[in-house]
Amino acid sequence: DPIPFWDLVRHYLRSGNIGGLISFAGLAALVSLPVWRVLLTAILFLRQKEKALAMIAFLVFTLLIVSFLLGVTVE
Repeated sequence: DPIPFWDLVRHYLRSGNIGGLISFAGLAALVSLPVWRVLLTAILFLRQKEKALAMIAFLVFTLLIVSFLLGVTVE
């Protein structure tokens, strides 16, 4: 059986496993960087008055966020 993510984080906090927490932080950074890049690209397109490209980038950003939220299970 897989262990829920937050249970594993709580276990690492209680046991003082800093290496596990750093690994999770690194994984979160790797996953979030493309999302931030799409958002910042959309903002840049808006500042350059490229409205069509900005709307496409915002659509991609929205789809990324929705896909992450659909993959999260709450227990």
